[in-house]
Amino acid sequence: MSVHSKLTPWLMWILAVFFYFYQSMIRVATSNLREPLTLEFNLTASEYGMFASYWLISYALLQIPIGIALDKWGVRKVFTVSAFLCGVGTLITAQTESYAWLCFARLLIGAGSATAFIGTFKISSEWFKPNMLPILVGVISGIGVLGASLAGAPMVILQESIGWRTIFYSLSVTAFALSLLYSFVLRDKKLSTSLSLREIKKQVLHLITEPQIWLLGTVGFLLYTPVSVLADLWGPSFMRAVYGYDSIKSASASSFIFYGNAVGSFIAGWMFLKFTTNKHFFACSMAVAGIMMFAIVWADLSNFWILCCALFALGCMVGAENLVFPLGARYAAEGFQGLSASVINFLVMVGAIVLQPGIGVIMDLLWDGTMDNGVPVYSIDQYRWGLSALIGSLILGLILSLGIKGKTKPSSPATN
Repeated sequence: MSVHSKLTPWLMWILAVFFYFYQSMIRVATSNLREPLTLEFNLTASEYGMFASYWLISYALLQIPIGIALDKWGVRKVFTVSAFLCGVGTLITAQTESYAWLCFARLLIGAGSATAFIGTFKISSEWFKPNMLPILVGVISGIGVLGASLAGAPMVILQESIGWRTIFYSLSVTAFALSLLYSFVLRDKKLSTSLSLREIKKQVLHLITEPQIWLLGTVGFLLYTPVSVLADLWGPSFMRAVYGYDSIKSASASSFIFYGNAVGSFIAGWMFLKFTTNKHFFACSMAVAGIMMFAIVWADLSNFWILCCALFALGCMVGAENLVFPLGARYAAEGFQGLSASVINFLVMVGAIVLQPGIGVIMDLLWDGTMDNGVPVYSIDQYRWGLSALIGSLILGLILSLGIKGKTKPSSPATN
């Protein structure tokens, strides 16, 4: 094998991981740009939560179709189109004066982002040895989290300097450049072009009727809620309301969830092997995450660095969520790893679709009508009761994780 052929998989993997890094940054940007967006478009908490959830809606609904497309038409075509959609969505965001167009742009960005994780997972599963998969998945997630952390304090500082519209123009140019690059560089190793529609339906039906796939997806969603809801959306606002931090300090504190998640993602595969059974690994992760979540929401962690430590520990525990994907791959037929990842990722994101705006609805129900310069103002208790839904999610996840089958080192798939 030539040096060029040895380096090609790594080049493809790096380019794919960068797209995951990029979409993570776009996804989280709205949480730290809430104030300028709310002022410009005159949004309530429910409207803002609904706007943010449009990314999740298109992202989740396209998971299974994207999984099929990756298996049938390959990563080159799908990544090229996906990056282009992100470019169009960010360009519309930068230019629009309408809330409806803003939501439509968010849908497009979510549609383009739908490929990022499962496409990179497919490249990892096809071009590298199976024993590298848990490690590569952890690294993928960790790098994505680093992208999300850039949407914290650095994004706020940049927004105050050049404005949020200029930021989205820059993101649009980046996406179009990536689309062009993918069309020339990415290659396909295995394509299931000979598969009939009947065979595809058979594999989809197999995966969506497998109870363990549903359980893994649900556990993954419940464990991921501190990132998808707190870090991605409500965290900075919560910090400002409860602790009186300014925008930069709030974004900095919230970013510690991402820092912890990055570390947790990198070490999750190693920690996983320290446990005998899958269920005990996830149950322990849920339990510690639940304790940290309760402390963050209800304890008065007035010391900034103690709060950051709690957020970091919470993020570390959430890193375990990545392991649901390699476990789910055990139930997929050869050549359908992209589809198995898409089904689980769909379930993970569907829950966030409900919780992101759901917390805004809870806060609006408790809201007393207080306004400040046209922006609704929510009290400390209103934030705490709204975010208590995350504590309940982690408790439910702890209970459900006890039903996960298999050992961490199974001799065959889905062993008890």
